[in-house]
Amino acid sequence: AATLCHEIAAEALASYQEEMARQGLSDFTEIELRALDLLRRPEVEDRLRGNIDLLLVDEFQDTSPIQLEIFVRLGQVAKEAIWVGDQKQAIYGFRGTDPALMNAVVDAAAGEGTARILDQSWRSLPALVDLTTRLFVPAFARHGIDASLVRVTAAAEKSWPDPFGPVLEHWRLEANNKSTDCTALAACVSSLLEDKSQQVRDRESEELRALRPGDLAVLCRDNQTAGELAEALSREGIASNTERPGLEGRSETLVALAAFRFLLDPGDDLARAQLARYLVAPSQPQVWFDAVMRESDPSIDGMDELNRLRAAHKRGFVGSCCASLDIALEALRIDELCRAWGEGDLRCANIERLRSAAHSHEQTYLQRGRALAPAGLLLFLEEFTGQQASPPSYQSVHVGTWHSAKGLEWPMVVLFQLDKKRPENTFGVHVMPREEGFDMESPLAGRWLRYWPWPYHSANKGLPLNSAIDSSAENQRIQTDAEEQELRLLYVGWTRARDRLILASRKGKLCVAALSLLPGFEEREDGLFFEGESLDAVLRMGKPSEGEDPSPAASPGPIPRKGIDHPPAFSSPSQIGAEAASELAEVISIGERLAVPEDVDMRRLGEAMHAFLACDAPELPADFRKQLAEEQLACRGLSGALRPSDCILVGDRLFAWLKQSWPDSILRREWPLLACDEHGSILRGVVDLVVETESELVVIDHKTFPGSREQGLEQAKTHAGQLSAYAAALAASGERPVSASFVHLPLLGLLARL
Repeated sequence: AATLCHEIAAEALASYQEEMARQGLSDFTEIELRALDLLRRPEVEDRLRGNIDLLLVDEFQDTSPIQLEIFVRLGQVAKEAIWVGDQKQAIYGFRGTDPALMNAVVDAAAGEGTARILDQSWRSLPALVDLTTRLFVPAFARHGIDASLVRVTAAAEKSWPDPFGPVLEHWRLEANNKSTDCTALAACVSSLLEDKSQQVRDRESEELRALRPGDLAVLCRDNQTAGELAEALSREGIASNTERPGLEGRSETLVALAAFRFLLDPGDDLARAQLARYLVAPSQPQVWFDAVMRESDPSIDGMDELNRLRAAHKRGFVGSCCASLDIALEALRIDELCRAWGEGDLRCANIERLRSAAHSHEQTYLQRGRALAPAGLLLFLEEFTGQQASPPSYQSVHVGTWHSAKGLEWPMVVLFQLDKKRPENTFGVHVMPREEGFDMESPLAGRWLRYWPWPYHSANKGLPLNSAIDSSAENQRIQTDAEEQELRLLYVGWTRARDRLILASRKGKLCVAALSLLPGFEEREDGLFFEGESLDAVLRMGKPSEGEDPSPAASPGPIPRKGIDHPPAFSSPSQIGAEAASELAEVISIGERLAVPEDVDMRRLGEAMHAFLACDAPELPADFRKQLAEEQLACRGLSGALRPSDCILVGDRLFAWLKQSWPDSILRREWPLLACDEHGSILRGVVDLVVETESELVVIDHKTFPGSREQGLEQAKTHAGQLSAYAAALAASGERPVSASFVHLPLLGLLARL
């Protein structure tokens, strides 16, 4: 059975890789493996050596074995390497990270005397920092983590007045199931927000101020419970910024799609009926039904919205499919409608999400060289399911998961579902470490996958196999690893609080799971205790309430429809038009014109040529260069359009000219640029090639144009604006002046200096 499973897995992986290669795609792991393969090549290592001054690795505890070897190899060629991490926050085991890596690196750094412990907290109040250290030092000590790596002192020295209150609270939820847990917790949140005496530290001024919804985060163990809690908070009239599904069922979404459908076909009776449902008598279904059942009703057919949509249909609509959608929304005056219904900001944000989905869908078609009709976009949107927008963070309570809270902070944090256990199954797939111990120089060495299939289908109780597995060393190791993972996850959730931490659970259920990992911590009838000593904590009772959906008040009026024209937030150098064309200063011939079939997809051929020139170098082995060219052509369906030898010829003559013109230069390929232009727009793009010398920079842009010499040179002139933008952005860095800009026409064997 094990051999058969191995064969099936190998065949599935090979099939997956073949299909990815056929479509020219890569997943994240393959990208990592390819990067690692490059770093293992001596010529790449030699090229990088001396070019990396400093390697910084943040959040190192989230590193996978593949990433670790990448970091190790980069660290060997860098002049200096700094890795920052916290082994107590390694909580992404389900993503392939391994906490043992962090432990090994800490041990190695400590042995070499290169480790520095950051033992101050700049986030939390001193009382909360002291409590955290007191509870977690003995907990982590049970898993071999030294107290010096856990003990932290507060950097803040300011003393806060008494009204600030204790830093720890316990909310006892008077509930008997998961649903009433959420309603009881929502009642506690409501009580806390209504308490005018509650204060927090302002992030900017560091002064005490009244509590706002955005100061509070409730962390759950799973997304489903987070969604249920968000609904319970909504019934209490409290907004939360949890993304919830159901965008497709919102009133603003339905009426927008009905308007789009009516624009495309004014004879669509279903669209007419849906628009009447939301615009004529939304709260009187019988009146609406009687009206739509009549073939003609002035209250419906005379609606301004329908008249504007009919007029737009008669005018016709050209341009993108998304432009057609915008015409429908404009005729509907959707922004005014959203604000008249209440929750205007939220409803308008939902419409923007719908528009964003439409734009992404249309872009996908354009990138594949396919056409999309407005009716096709409508079909996509009618089947689209998405997340609703969230209200502004300062107006809403954050509801999320323990995992998603990593790296974030709030003045007050509620830890929910503290009684939930996550038992680890010994069966299934597990990564087994190297038997001889971890090797820093070769992190992947000796690691293997162990698969134990469960042989009894659905039966899982009262079997002798269970007893044997429970007492096995393998099970003990897996359960210990799971317990360490739970402790780290508890530490992450616990340390998200700046001013106050709140523990929420039913009576008697506080210390049955995660908090049971803190030795000496216990819940009693009269409060919370640690090692027999009472902790200063507020007790708040939470009883489920029967809250009703709040009825949002209508806005005082629609927002002005005419805005101010602003320059775009972002612009691309490649979008600068031909009006910026200029004359050519020089034309350089470096080879003969290459023959290209007339029916070839020039966009794909350009992508293949760009990708090849970004990776090619004359010193690479000939077989490797040929394979590289074949791969770039094949993955774009161009195997017959250009010979691999032609790609290599293009590279040879370009690099020969570069070496002759600037013999000691450094070639920067695919160099990203980010700059602010004179209009305040962020200019971002990627320069195909930058030649860097000690005193100057030269910009080169590849344009795969198949026409005649004269046509190619005329085409090169139209890219003057793009290259001028590149040159200006590079010059603004102040490193070196840009002395020249060239358009490289690889198929024509020409370089045109602008």
